[in-house]
Amino acid sequence: MIYTIRRASGPVKTFAPDAPEWQHANVQKLEATYPENQGGLLDVTVRLLYDDACIYGLYHVEDDSVRALRMKDQDSVCKDSCVEFFIQPPGDGQYFNFEFSCIGTLLLYKVRNCAAGDYDVLPLEDLKTVKRFSQFPHEPINPERQGNIPWNFGFAIPIALLVKYFGCDPKLAGQKWRGNFYKCGDDLSKPRWIAWCKTGELNFHMPEYFGEFRFEA
Repeated sequence: MIYTIRRASGPVKTFAPDAPEWQHANVQKLEATYPENQGGLLDVTVRLLYDDACIYGLYHVEDDSVRALRMKDQDSVCKDSCVEFFIQPPGDGQYFNFEFSCIGTLLLYKVRNCAAGDYDVLPLEDLKTVKRFSQFPHEPINPERQGNIPWNFGFAIPIALLVKYFGCDPKLAGQKWRGNFYKCGDDLSKPRWIAWCKTGELNFHMPEYFGEFRFEA
């Protein structure tokens, strides 16, 4: 599977699907589910853009339950209402797993083999360079909210952070990378796991199943 990351036509300042800057981006729906899911399929879309400074992302989730307890970066945000963006530059197979809770808490490792515990936990000062845009305040959502709850979540990842850890070429135009998109919420009353490229089991850390990201020339 292939997702083309288009070059932003101008500054990316607003993180909402109807904002002018996002009309240029390809919209990717997440539809791959797992037998362990409880409840129906959620409507989840994601779109990416890039420029010389950042890779930008915007998730839109048509949700029916939202919960968030993890307040500190590098907490286990996958247990909360969470969207994830895994990205792997060309090279030795290592990748970043950007895991964002709906309130903006971030977990980020540089992963070699997650199943073997072979990864580096990035320092908090590096996580602070990743900008996050949530419609929810950064405070706990507890008890779980239920009903019709649409929400957006945006992020801006500095290309300098990728260069720092992977030594990749910062001129992204024309490059082909790999990665995946996910939505999860392990501790919700109706946990559901949704992916762009379905992995062979309920384990998002399976890079052999990643799709291809193509940066628009």
